[in-house]
Amino acid sequence: MKKYYVGNREVDKINVSGKYDLVGILYKDGYNEDFTKAQWEDVRSEKAYPDGEVMIKKHEKLMKRIIKDMKECRVTLLEQEWILPRVSESIGANYRECLRKMFGVKEPENIMLAHIDVILKDEK
Repeated sequence: MKKYYVGNREVDKINVSGKYDLVGILYKDGYNEDFTKAQWEDVRSEKAYPDGEVMIKKHEKLMKRIIKDMKECRVTLLEQEWILPRVSESIGANYRECLRKMFGVKEPENIMLAHIDVILKDEK
């Protein structure tokens, strides 16, 4: 196998899913990470590179698609300052709803610290 890097991390094993658009990476340091096949093509390198560039390489095509869509929708600078926080708020609301359902409570604020503690301890 060729030697690959993602940032400064050396890749130990690669698992390409035949069924899903997924590439599982196991690094030499034991950390693992999943990428889409396109992301894997963008982040992998035969030489180490600065870790700060990984997120750029991983999401650059997505950011270009978002900007392209906003351009085609004739979004102004003022509107984009309104749109992007709304997207973030929507993701946050869905995250809170997901937590609410996972913990079986009416409001996410009703999640007990004891429940969080049990889940965190189960990870170890």
